[in-house]
Amino acid sequence: MPSAVTRHLNSLEGLMDTAWELFVHELRNMLNCENQLVRILAEAETESSNESLRRAFEEHRHQTENHAARITQVFRDIGEVPEQGECKGVEGLKQEKQEIMKHDPSKELVDFINCGAGIKAERYEISSYENLILLARELGALNSARLLKENLNEEQEALEKLQNLTGMLKPKNLGVSTD
Repeated sequence: MPSAVTRHLNSLEGLMDTAWELFVHELRNMLNCENQLVRILAEAETESSNESLRRAFEEHRHQTENHAARITQVFRDIGEVPEQGECKGVEGLKQEKQEIMKHDPSKELVDFINCGAGIKAERYEISSYENLILLARELGALNSARLLKENLNEEQEALEKLQNLTGMLKPKNLGVSTD
């Protein structure tokens, strides 16, 4: 692990030379990601008309709050300040959904849109956590890897739940002819 002085000098210069610096950078982005998703999930919960979907968003919002807390614990474990980065991936997904919502979709389509947006977010998070876990293990931050793995497992469960719920949204409810 680089010394605090080296890390500080590199941060001032905007350099990223080590896996450690990448790990911290990505952790900061994931902290921002999870905090953004808490708000996004609350919106999806309110917008959704399907009760099962609404409950799934509510449950995952609570899990997401725990994900942010675990990331904060990872920062403490590795001796870094838990600062947020800027997660452009989730910001892009949010903007994509806002564009679709400008077209005033029916409530059934809103459920489908929210479910699809949730699936995209879960896939993004799963990829991010897999990379963070790999970095944590390579850096010998095994407790951090364990905490991040807990988040990954819950993201994978949420993805599966959303995929199953998408199957419940039948074509007749989406305005698609089934003939």
